[in-house]
Amino acid sequence: MPVKYSVHNEGFEPAIGDTTGQNGAITVQMNGISEKPANGAIEHTVDEEQRDGWGNKIEFLLAIVGYAVGLGNVWRFPYLAQKNGGGAFIIPYFISLVLLGIPSFLLELAVGQRLRRGPIHVWNKLCPMLSGVGISSVVVSFLVGCYYNMIVAWCFYYLFISFQKNVPYATCPTELGVNGTIVAVAECAKSSATEYYWYRVTLNSTDSIEESGGLNWKLALCLLLAWTVVFAITCKGVESMGKVIYFTAIFPYVVLVIFFIRTMMLDGAYDGIKHMFVPKFEKLKEAETWLDAATQIFYSLGLAFGGLISMSSYNKINNNVVRDAILVSMVNCFTSVFAGIVIFGILGYKATVQYNVCLANNPASDCDLSTFLDNVAQGPGLTFIAFTEAMSTMDVTQLWSVMFFLMLLTLGIGSMLGTFEAVRTTVVDLNLLPFRKEIVCLILCLLSYAFGLLFCQRSGEYWLQMFNTYSASIGLLTIALIEIIIVIYVYGLKNFKADFKFMLGSEPNIYWVAMWTVVSPALLVLIIGASLYELFSKGITYEAWKKDLGMVVESEYPDWGVALCFILVGSSVVFIPIIAVLVKFDLFKVPGTLNKEDTETKGLPFKEDQ
Repeated sequence: MPVKYSVHNEGFEPAIGDTTGQNGAITVQMNGISEKPANGAIEHTVDEEQRDGWGNKIEFLLAIVGYAVGLGNVWRFPYLAQKNGGGAFIIPYFISLVLLGIPSFLLELAVGQRLRRGPIHVWNKLCPMLSGVGISSVVVSFLVGCYYNMIVAWCFYYLFISFQKNVPYATCPTELGVNGTIVAVAECAKSSATEYYWYRVTLNSTDSIEESGGLNWKLALCLLLAWTVVFAITCKGVESMGKVIYFTAIFPYVVLVIFFIRTMMLDGAYDGIKHMFVPKFEKLKEAETWLDAATQIFYSLGLAFGGLISMSSYNKINNNVVRDAILVSMVNCFTSVFAGIVIFGILGYKATVQYNVCLANNPASDCDLSTFLDNVAQGPGLTFIAFTEAMSTMDVTQLWSVMFFLMLLTLGIGSMLGTFEAVRTTVVDLNLLPFRKEIVCLILCLLSYAFGLLFCQRSGEYWLQMFNTYSASIGLLTIALIEIIIVIYVYGLKNFKADFKFMLGSEPNIYWVAMWTVVSPALLVLIIGASLYELFSKGITYEAWKKDLGMVVESEYPDWGVALCFILVGSSVVFIPIIAVLVKFDLFKVPGTLNKEDTETKGLPFKEDQ
């Protein structure tokens, strides 16, 4: 189906080749295809290569659900809820969803569907001077995709080891001690079996980021498998993606329901769930609680990566994006809460086991269940250390381990598809690689894999911490803010409302207008300011495993590491002022963009949407 652009009757003079349709609407017909425009709008189709489309509406919905619902729903939300007052955290979480998440989500879906192109073309069309925001979002997607797929590779590794008769992370390895006795390896005895297996067997970590330690080949092979899967799913664009997302979007919910049922049968599950939801309202007085809630909403919905714009660009022009935005956002938040219930139920069981062991070994001591419940790790530690420890004490550990890591794989791959699609769509739209789309996809996957080998070093987990913390955070917030400014204040709210009316038959209501014009941008400015303050006031550190101590220690980056962190912070947003300067001096033009000379030969208006 050709790409369609529309204009409104006000101030428009028909281009060459226009014909008058029903109700006085003017239609430009090319390639023998035309559609009746809505509301008297003037529609024309651009004579260019046909653009793919989703097989049906369900494929699109499942794709953006799979993209938005990811690993962060399973391991980051529970940690933040525990850290920020349990049930009290849910209050700012849903407030942030209403004031920032859903409005920004809808804005990206709408502009992608309206212009039917990737992020670079979209922002170049709306505001050439700020078209660098499209490049910025693609750069962020590339960087995030490279390290995010490393986490998928870790999940592959743990899935494979879960098929063994005895899962290797359940017990400490042994060595010959004094007097010929068999004892647990000292390093493992100081920590725990799952923690030791994660840092010393899976990662084989060095003591610091300054020690590379060489490539960890088993993880390099798992990463190759992860990128092979991404290539196989995306090589034909949405044509191949649309069939796979039925599994990647639905399967995690099946597993979560099964885990929920199993969790309700475990001792201590109720204590864990209660620990998550009992509110500590004093936390609402702390600015960090509100900052964490807003940031979590922002990242969990996948805003500003360009993935939403890319995927919605394959929609039909009259698809109801308002309904999609509300539905997917609510599903995303429901998933976070539901996953939190499952995670904390199992962690409650783990804490109860530890509490009972404490009582058995120290009957006269002061064992406290809440102390064990408070020990919730963040990020990978929650999955590969705390959760595996809980599963190691459950009956049929292998079954639960296989199901859990299959769930994580489908969540991770589902998010990877949207992240990678932003990069792939942009390269294809710009025709940067003059090959078939399958070859373009292969080249991008190989480049991403080569970059990802950085995280396959023995110090790779420390590099991943760096990229996870600094490559996207402030950059994404800035991109989202500029996107709102472009659409509402540069392109114009009046024009955007008219586009809405053209697509859906009615203009956005007062809620959407208030969020886009005042509330969402103000909230983003506040979050960016608080994030910058936190960056400069708290310093830049990472967590490193110390073999001699058998524990994780907060460590400082070397000078070159600090410099790299700041480079990552600015790696995306730097393109915004650079492109603005180049456009100012007529030194930058997005390939495929129509200029005035092109319109004279093609018979198209130069500013179609003005």
